[in-house]
Amino acid sequence: MDRRQPAKLWLLISIAVAGMTCRPTPRLGTVLVPVHPRTGEPAVISVHVENEGQGSVVIAVFRDGMIVQSADNLRGGAPFKACRVDPSEVKKVAKECTTLGGFAQSPLQSWTGPDAADTVIGLSADDGTRCQLCSWHELAEATGSVQATDKGLLPIQEGSPTPASTPEYARFRQRWAKMRQRLDELAASGQPLPGPANMACKSMPTYSR
Repeated sequence: MDRRQPAKLWLLISIAVAGMTCRPTPRLGTVLVPVHPRTGEPAVISVHVENEGQGSVVIAVFRDGMIVQSADNLRGGAPFKACRVDPSEVKKVAKECTTLGGFAQSPLQSWTGPDAADTVIGLSADDGTRCQLCSWHELAEATGSVQATDKGLLPIQEGSPTPASTPEYARFRQRWAKMRQRLDELAASGQPLPGPANMACKSMPTYSR
């Protein structure tokens, strides 16, 4: 079963998965984006968990150099810690993630499934474009009972060989892991700040100027 869905970028499109209906969404659709705890500015780069229209922040990097990170690197949410890096480092990492995630391409490719919580890596570009890659593999594989593949979630059976993935999906997982690692490294390099009590995700248009 093919679990692939184009990620949200300008024109959002959902493809049929397991009997789901193909439904084009409006050009100016909306996505959830973590926002700055003081200014309300959208994160330049972020990771959050999305489930039933609600977002739980894992890490959010802002243009002013502030980074907010959850103590739970898998599911997100409070408590949070914060730090500050040079804004030039934010630009540098944003550029790296743009290349790694293929954010300059359209359509982007994500692997998700119906009625599943997704981990979302998001980028807000200088021109107002907001792009997201979504995957269910982090949360699904944390149970230890399934492995995410390009064909869906497959049960792990003792003594059975690891399910093979297509080269395309293998590259997706490698690039995803590198982006997550790069964001963690950026946060580890910052000067500690008092962490906010909470972090919010707000619904924002995929393109705004």
